[in-house]
Amino acid sequence: MEFFLPSILLIIFAAVIVFAVLPKFTPLLLAVVALLSLVIAVYNHYSLFKNEYKIMTWTDTASQFSPYLLSGLVIVLLVGYLLFLTGSGKKVTLPMPSANIPPPETATNFVTEAIGNGLVSTGVANVSPAPSFNNVSNSVLSKGI
Repeated sequence: MEFFLPSILLIIFAAVIVFAVLPKFTPLLLAVVALLSLVIAVYNHYSLFKNEYKIMTWTDTASQFSPYLLSGLVIVLLVGYLLFLTGSGKKVTLPMPSANIPPPETATNFVTEAIGNGLVSTGVANVSPAPSFNNVSNSVLSKGI
């Protein structure tokens, strides 16, 4: 029980900080706070496990193979990059989507009419018939939406 209540209070305090205080910070301030937290955590971890880092021996044997590992990694990355540049040799073209627009003559100003004429002349858009306001069957209200 002596560890339960402080843990709950710490979680509640952290939740208040996360949901009430941090959203008001700017992105730059959040980045600085995250960087400082990372530096403090790394320093704390290293000071806590300093003895374990001193008696590590696998790094001594791994250092003998590091030139080969680094050279192999560079070669694999270069080959991957060259394959990315050359690709499969086939050029993939995606069809342009076609938009149905009302006739350019129904535009309310000359700029919109010019844009509509340009889209129709390049084939990017298809001209749909002008909407009829007298046709009740095509209205939104008659479809029950």
